[in-house]
Amino acid sequence: NTIQGNYIGTDPTGTAARANFHNGVGTQYSPNNRIINNVISGNTDDGIILIGAGSSGNVVQGNIVGLNAAGTTALPNTLYGIEIQTDNNTIGGTTAAQRNIFSANLQTGIVLYTSGATANLIQGNYIGTDITGNLDRGNKFQGIALSNSPGNTIKGNLISGNDAEGVGIFPANNNIVQGNTIGWSASGAAMLNATWGVVMVGGATGNTIGGTGAGQGNYINGNHPSGAVYNSGTNTVTGNVATAPTGTSVPGAFTFGASTYTAAEAGGTVTITVNRTAGTNIAAAVNYATGTGTATAGSDYTAASGTLNFAAGQTSATFTIALINDTLVEGNETVPLSLSSPTAGATLGSPSTSTLTITSEDVAAVDTIPPTVTSAQFVYDANPQKLLIGFSEDVSATLSAADFYIINSQTFQSISPTSVTFDKASNTATVTFSGTLANAVYKCNLFGDGVTDAAGNKLDGNNDGVANGTFVYNFFQLAGDADRDGGVGLSDLLTLSNNYGGTGGVAQGDFDHDGHIGLNDLLILANNYGTALTLPAASPAAAPAPAPAMVIALMPPSRNPKAVPGVKPVAIAPPAKTAAAKKRSLFSDESI
Repeated sequence: NTIQGNYIGTDPTGTAARANFHNGVGTQYSPNNRIINNVISGNTDDGIILIGAGSSGNVVQGNIVGLNAAGTTALPNTLYGIEIQTDNNTIGGTTAAQRNIFSANLQTGIVLYTSGATANLIQGNYIGTDITGNLDRGNKFQGIALSNSPGNTIKGNLISGNDAEGVGIFPANNNIVQGNTIGWSASGAAMLNATWGVVMVGGATGNTIGGTGAGQGNYINGNHPSGAVYNSGTNTVTGNVATAPTGTSVPGAFTFGASTYTAAEAGGTVTITVNRTAGTNIAAAVNYATGTGTATAGSDYTAASGTLNFAAGQTSATFTIALINDTLVEGNETVPLSLSSPTAGATLGSPSTSTLTITSEDVAAVDTIPPTVTSAQFVYDANPQKLLIGFSEDVSATLSAADFYIINSQTFQSISPTSVTFDKASNTATVTFSGTLANAVYKCNLFGDGVTDAAGNKLDGNNDGVANGTFVYNFFQLAGDADRDGGVGLSDLLTLSNNYGGTGGVAQGDFDHDGHIGLNDLLILANNYGTALTLPAASPAAAPAPAPAMVIALMPPSRNPKAVPGVKPVAIAPPAKTAAAKKRSLFSDESI
């Protein structure tokens, strides 16, 4: 069958949404169809869905999915641009005429679900841009996401401007990602995805990102402080470059090599590295300077300032700060560092400020035992809500919000803390969010490889006696759950009733945090009555699909997770579908 040249989900001009109740185009148990040169936008579910055993060998080319007919402005589908649950399909091609545009959709541009989504070719598409490839029209989640889908090939695509990762593998094994432009526009200007260019989490293995052959390397312009690619498994990452593919003059951005530096007072000097990222193909320069901290210029160190000149292609340069070894018995002291005034159109990246900590030789030596996490607690009654994470010793010098990766276990939406503060008296970090989190079970991951004590020992995240490892903490957020047992039921109603008209925290029924227990709290409890949250399995790959009742309780009819006010999504993996849902008829009145 051929579906060609239609407006699906728009008015006759292709400029306004006239939504179909579910998907724009779907194939179910039907192979070898051609979906070509359509505008498929404004629909309530997916733009395109390929589902059902045997629904393979389909060709999807030349479509505009999520934009108006001109390919210039957003006309989003509520869920994915295209959802693939089958094998051996071709999405895009090698020519401009075969290119699909998957942009501005309210979830991921292209998502591959389940182990049946294998041996698919995704090639030559624009994902997250307008039809020219030069204007940001990002999908609200990833450009491309794979969930347990092995053996697919993603090559030659432009994947830029998306509100989470460019390519997210959550997890999936043995996929190939080569020759893509990620985080650049078609003309070579920076057009960053919101976090990593490519991320592989949850035990993803055997994936290849780039390669050493001609045209295999990806052009990846990353936006995460940890780098352009996050690789948590056994995968091959090689041959990728941070420059634009077109030869356009791209001056890039200047950053410090680290957000903190440490040097011994008796060391004589300390060398500070400044990096240049996101483009280096023209010469540029940046100024550096020391500032005023707890250390004193002239007695603890010699103030330094100057200009670092970078030649075309140069990615790093250094400057030194002279240290003064005095005879005073004193604690650690700090020197703030800053970059300023980049030239040639370059910008300042993150971090553009850093801190040098000068340690005294008179301070007692720190042992070589790696620090551990000793306690974790979700502060349910607070607004904004918080996590308290206790450590066995002081790790304040390196701990930051970037070390925490917190995921909604039902939707795989991840959120970033607004701040992390550290109390050295109790060695406790307070991780603060913006407002109240949406109802869900959350999984907090703290990566041990970026957190150290004063002696430089890395955090023992999984408490196995060896440095590194990830600390994982699951916690409930469920409005109406006064007794904090992960469900809303009769005991919570009795608690609210006994305290109605009074004051108190969530444990007494104050679910809206206004200091008074009243009608609004009763409405919150009523809206969530009967909801029960369960902790996820240890690994997303092994986690069972959530029960339909849970999905209904935690997600609105569109299946689009509610956003947390003030919190920008960082990494959002596609929510799982129940086994029953996968078998429902595409053409019934039930949601797939």
